[in-house]
Amino acid sequence: MTLNNYKEEHRTEILQTLLEQFPFQGWTQTNLQNISRDLGHSERLLIRLFPNNLRDVIDDQADLLDRQMLKTIDPEGLKSLPVRTQISKLVFARINAMSSYREAISRLVPLLYTPQYLPTGTKILWRTVDLLWRTAGDTSTDFNYYSKRSLLAGVYCTTLLCWLTDDSKNYSQTQAFLDRRIANVMSLQKIKPRVKDHFPGILRPLSSLRELATTLRRANQ
Repeated sequence: MTLNNYKEEHRTEILQTLLEQFPFQGWTQTNLQNISRDLGHSERLLIRLFPNNLRDVIDDQADLLDRQMLKTIDPEGLKSLPVRTQISKLVFARINAMSSYREAISRLVPLLYTPQYLPTGTKILWRTVDLLWRTAGDTSTDFNYYSKRSLLAGVYCTTLLCWLTDDSKNYSQTQAFLDRRIANVMSLQKIKPRVKDHFPGILRPLSSLRELATTLRRANQ
C-alpha cells in the first residue's frame, strides 16, 4: 500500500466514524482526538491527516460526501434527461448522501456560518455546486459559469435547510421544495436576456460577484 493510499484509508475511517457517531459529540478537536485514539491511531498520524485541524476535517468530509453522491448516479441515464431534471436529481442525490448523518450535518451548518469557518464553508459549497453542474455536462466558461453556480448555491443551501427539518417519507417535502426552487430559477433565467437588453447597466454590479467566484474557483484548483 502506498503512503497516499494509507493516509486516505485512515482519513476516510476517521471521517466515517465521526459522521456516524451516536450520540454525536460535536465538531471539536477533542472529539476528533478521541475518535482517532479509539481507532488506535496516534496523535502524530492525526496531525498528518488533518494538519489544519477542523478546517481539514470539514473540507474532507464534504469531499467524502461528494464522492459518495457520485457513486449513486448513473451517468448514462442522467444524460438522457433535461438539464432541469438532471440538476434536481443531482442535488437530491447529494442530500441523500447525508441522510445517515443528519445529526452531524445539523451541528455543522451553524458552525459554517461563524467567521472562523465561513471561508471553509464557502469553499466546499462552491466545489459541490461546481461538481453538480459538471456532472450534468456543463462546459460553460463565460459568465454563465458563475451565474449557474451562484444560483445553484442558493438552491442547494435552502434545500439543505428544508431537509434538516423534513420528517416526511423519503424526504418528499424536500423534493417538492427543491423542484419549486429550480422552477423559480428557470423562470429567472428566461427573463435574464430581456433584462440585459433593456437595462444593460443593471448587470454591472454583478462584476464583483464574478471576481469573488473566480477567487473561489482558483482556491479549489
